[in-house]
Amino acid sequence: MIDSSAHFSVREAAIALHHSQASPFDGLPAELKRAFLAAGHLTRVNPPWAGGPLERDIFVDNGP
Repeated sequence: MIDSSAHFSVREAAIALHHSQASPFDGLPAELKRAFLAAGHLTRVNPPWAGGPLERDIFVDNGP
C-alpha cells in the first residue's frame, strides 16, 4: 500500500471529471470513500517482484 492521502482531493476531482462514467465510490460514506482514495494498491509487473521486502514507494529504486 502506498499512502496517497496528500493527493485525495486531486484524485476525487479527477474522478468527477468523467461525467459519463459512474464512479465506484458514489454512494459510499465520506469516510469510506476517503479510505479507498487515500491509499494506492499497486502490483509490480515489469520487472516481476523477485521476493524480499515489499516496496512502499514507486519512486525509489529498490534494486533488482
